[in-house]
Amino acid sequence: MQPAEFLQKIVSIYSPSEREEEVASFISDEAKKLGFEKTEVDHFNNVVLEIGSSDARKTIVLLGHIDTVKPFLPVKVEGDELFGRGSVDAKGSFATFVFAALAASKKLKNTKIVVAGASQEEKHGTGARVLAEKFEKPNAVIIGEPSSFEGITLGYKGTFSMEFFKRKTSAHSANDSEKNAIEEAIAFTQKVKAFCEKFNEGKSVWEGLQQRVEKFVYDEVNGVEQVKVRVKFRTPLGFDASELKKLVGENKNGGAVSYLQSWGSEEACLASKNSPLVKAFLSSIREEGGTPVFKVKTGTADMNTFMKAFPDTPIVSYGPGDSNLDHTPEERIDLKEFEKAIEILTKVLVKLDESL
Repeated sequence: MQPAEFLQKIVSIYSPSEREEEVASFISDEAKKLGFEKTEVDHFNNVVLEIGSSDARKTIVLLGHIDTVKPFLPVKVEGDELFGRGSVDAKGSFATFVFAALAASKKLKNTKIVVAGASQEEKHGTGARVLAEKFEKPNAVIIGEPSSFEGITLGYKGTFSMEFFKRKTSAHSANDSEKNAIEEAIAFTQKVKAFCEKFNEGKSVWEGLQQRVEKFVYDEVNGVEQVKVRVKFRTPLGFDASELKKLVGENKNGGAVSYLQSWGSEEACLASKNSPLVKAFLSSIREEGGTPVFKVKTGTADMNTFMKAFPDTPIVSYGPGDSNLDHTPEERIDLKEFEKAIEILTKVLVKLDESL
């Protein structure tokens, strides 16, 4: 199966978070036919493929994700573009990993390549957390996310969520002197927003603190109102939440606040430019006629998880496609760029066999 055909097939298999079983099974079966020596689908529907010497001195992990957001989009090819959910985010990157690993394996002497397709990246990053606990420390990690064939992503912001909950006896609608629960919740979120705006003065988006109200639920039963608001934050490197939490405590006005330190919580990360991995990308992109560009992103990715798990391991994020098309109805990937990314990554893997 050729790269474009493989990519179109996995894009055609609808796999929103927690429904990855079919695409993981297809990838595992097809990888055996393509020449991968080991294939496995675990109970989280992570798919793990291995190629290279089992007694190799080095291991490079190529970690993509095989889940998507909803809804499904019709899959079609128009000219050199493949349309469909996941074509950019991030099955295009995963397919790049599969075929670059296959091509490079013919030239590797000291390296085993592990290609992993994580589940639930779009939900809470569950799959990557499971794999980070499972894998032994690799010599290098490449995360599959769109950056264009010339882009090298070095960092992602962090994230955490907070919930505000308030219950109170309903006041008569003619009573202007007392706020109802909805008004109190809105006032609370406006205080938080003002804090973020002040924090962000003079800072870039990468350096700033972003906030968004993700959920607002109100109910009234037997004269008792209750409201729950969830606020999600995107945090910069080294963010200290103590001042934010102080402001929250001073303005909750009898409400309850909880900070959700769940599997969806991540610290911001930034990889070094001065690693053999980055140097291999710089030279390989130039050899293929590209101009390397370093990027940082305001979202989160499985890079946050793996950088925390393996802090001393060289890591970047790489993959073809325009990330501005992520999650949009127009999601599509240029197949020529996809093929170019395979060539670049193949060169990178061969260089790392010699330089790591």
